[in-house]
Amino acid sequence: MATATVAAVLTGLFPEQSIYTILFAYGYVLQALVNILIGVGYLVQPAQGSAAPYFLSALLVLLIGFGACAGIVTMVL
Repeated sequence: MATATVAAVLTGLFPEQSIYTILFAYGYVLQALVNILIGVGYLVQPAQGSAAPYFLSALLVLLIGFGACAGIVTMVL
């Protein structure tokens, strides 16, 4: 949520530079990939803990990130 807020503020302050939306989209995807990789790591070694929270976190990051980026794009247009 903090990333979405920063992206919205930067886009509102500098509407001619839509690069912020692209950069934050890459950040969201990177965060989701890290969560997925950690989840896969827990799947490989199930004795350490559960992988479900990491996969759920990746799903939530993608859902919130997509909505935030779409909101920023419509705010700029």
